[in-house]
Amino acid sequence: ERATAVLTNLHIADNLSEGGAGEDPATNSSLGNGGGFAASRSDVTLGQANIVNNVAQGGVGEIFWGAGGGGGVYFSGFTDGNTLNLTNTIIAGNLADVGQSGSGSTTGGGGGGLFVNGGQANLTHVTLAQNQLGDSSMQGTGVVAINNATMNLDYSIIASHASAIALHAQPGSTVNFDTNLLNGNNTDTGGGGTFTGAGSNFSGSPNFVSAGAPNYNYHISAGSAAINQAVGSGTAVDLDNQSRT
Repeated sequence: ERATAVLTNLHIADNLSEGGAGEDPATNSSLGNGGGFAASRSDVTLGQANIVNNVAQGGVGEIFWGAGGGGGVYFSGFTDGNTLNLTNTIIAGNLADVGQSGSGSTTGGGGGGLFVNGGQANLTHVTLAQNQLGDSSMQGTGVVAINNATMNLDYSIIASHASAIALHAQPGSTVNFDTNLLNGNNTDTGGGGTFTGAGSNFSGSPNFVSAGAPNYNYHISAGSAAINQAVGSGTAVDLDNQSRT
């Protein structure tokens, strides 16, 4: 049954979603999805959320390992055309990884920060930074969009993804940009999908207060290239529920 969830003022940190171990050597082990948060066949709104240092890891199998999807957030909306709304949210320092074993192989998985499996995702004033993938077969260090997903990315920061493609849209999926800061990524975009509005994006240091462990503080500080860039935003308050005006 289709559900609706609206959640605000969240701190989701230091969690592990791990797929079950597979004992059948001819079958993949289970997926590990949504290290911090996962939703399927639901319309979801998250606001004022800090989702940091979470892990989605696939299960361990005899021959095949399971894949991990969405170290921070996993969203599946392809069945019912669901919508994910993220506003004033930080998704940073998360990891999507495969199940580890002494031998074997796996394919698939990804979205170190966010995995969008179909449907529509609207990201406004979202920071995606320093997310990671644990295996070279995986896609989208910051975000992966698959199954004809549509993602609208507005007034956001995508930064410091050191490997692979930060925003990976598979063929058939679309990412629409409006005024985002992209900085310090190995590769900003790719994957064969459609990207529109890239000309509105800009670069420069976000000047995070104290990125990474132990503080995971991704507020921007003085001198940030993101300051005064969201003049067209209709979002009245920021991550701390303070007025933007």
